[in-house]
Amino acid sequence: MENRGLLTKGDRKAFRGEREVSSDRLVDIRHNVRKRMERMERDLEILESAGEEELVDNFYSRFSVSNRLRQVERELERMKSKKDGE
Repeated sequence: MENRGLLTKGDRKAFRGEREVSSDRLVDIRHNVRKRMERMERDLEILESAGEEELVDNFYSRFSVSNRLRQVERELERMKSKKDGE
């Protein structure tokens, strides 16, 4: 299995223009990238529920997603859980 990020080696070549792909193939590649992003979101939720908030925060801070917003969302969830438990 190829160790990769969001894009496969073939995806990278296609987006860089290093490999010619048909317009239909490009549609497929974009679809696959969107699906990988959805799986990443689910994986981040799994990490967070497993108590790996540091890894999740690291991901969001590396990719310019507001870490502060994530902290606020987490605090709101804690407050909601506390209220529901009363």
